[in-house]
Amino acid sequence: MDEALLSSAVQGRGSVRFWVSNLAVVVGRSQSVRDEVREDLAEEWGATIARRMSGGGTVLHYPGNLNVSVAVPVRGRAASVSETFDFYGEVVCRGLRAVGVSAHRSGTAILVAEAKVSGAAQARRAGGLLYHSTVLVEPEGRSIATILRAHSAGYAPRFAASRPAATTTLSDALGRRVSPSEVVHAIRSTMSICEASLCEEAAPSGDEVSLAAELEIGKYGSERWTRLR
Repeated sequence: MDEALLSSAVQGRGSVRFWVSNLAVVVGRSQSVRDEVREDLAEEWGATIARRMSGGGTVLHYPGNLNVSVAVPVRGRAASVSETFDFYGEVVCRGLRAVGVSAHRSGTAILVAEAKVSGAAQARRAGGLLYHSTVLVEPEGRSIATILRAHSAGYAPRFAASRPAATTTLSDALGRRVSPSEVVHAIRSTMSICEASLCEEAAPSGDEVSLAAELEIGKYGSERWTRLR
């Protein structure tokens, strides 16, 4: 769906999407599944292995991890890669502050008390850009980080490397349960100040749904794409 929304952004239609996932390990565009993933543990825990279209390191998705995807035409403040990370990173950061944490940005990451609570990546295509970010909202309850080889001794990737960091969740940082829907409301409120048109509720168009289904079957659901490297 992220790539389908990016295709719409190329045609001038911007959107923001909030979504959650079942347990999954997602490698960056230029990474190797073999180098990044403990496939035995992924299978044991029922984690899907996938490859996204953007760069960066491997991440874990689970129902307590909120994902924010912004697809817009390239323009003005989002003209460069760094400007995009700065602008939309600050939008997400302000939303997290509204939830109650003292969040601050460091590069593509958002930190709370020096522990990472959010990371981001982006992809571009012919006048459109996709910025997507993950926010750790609630703990998963299992030691899922052991699925990632970057957390193990001897990690030596042949391609783009992951850079693991100490993490926390919003719930842990605040000492109370924070739900993904609470974070959606906060980020939408800050997003609406900067990009009001993106926050008008609407379902994906028929063309976007059709393209997403085609991409799922022909690209993202194929071993050829997942095992690209």
